[in-house]
Amino acid sequence: MTDPFNVVFLIFALVAAGIAGWGLYLVVRGVLDLRRSSGLKRDGQQTTGTVVDNQVESHYRSGTTGGPYRASFSWLTFQPAVRFRTLDGRDIVAVGPARSRRSFVSGTTVSVLYDPGDPTKIQLLSGHGRGSGGAARLASGLFAIVGAAAFLTFVLVMHSRIPGA
Repeated sequence: MTDPFNVVFLIFALVAAGIAGWGLYLVVRGVLDLRRSSGLKRDGQQTTGTVVDNQVESHYRSGTTGGPYRASFSWLTFQPAVRFRTLDGRDIVAVGPARSRRSFVSGTTVSVLYDPGDPTKIQLLSGHGRGSGGAARLASGLFAIVGAAAFLTFVLVMHSRIPGA
């Protein structure tokens, strides 16, 4: 396995496995988010809330683009913090599950679905940020898995065509 072509093949196979693993993680998260959303639709209470803030998360990715150039990417994601009153009179501030690259406007009125047993578990039913985010995670995960499988297939075909490999 010390042949340089085999080492390169192994590296490509590990990259494909990493992408597939990340895709699998997204699929599992997406399914869990969709199940949670389904439970809220079945057992949750609906009310009206007001966006009072954003939970902000900063992301940064750095890498090389070939040659001496180095590319860096940074971005923010936002989740809405929503204040609402439960049917039994409790005043709650909860963070919605869906993420966005756009911030949520404070003071915006939204329709909220919450879990009566744990009112901090919410889902927006209207406006920017509605939904669980599960469908997007599920689709992204499936896309990553299919892409990794296609990449690995390509690498295997190319590896099999290398004489002596």
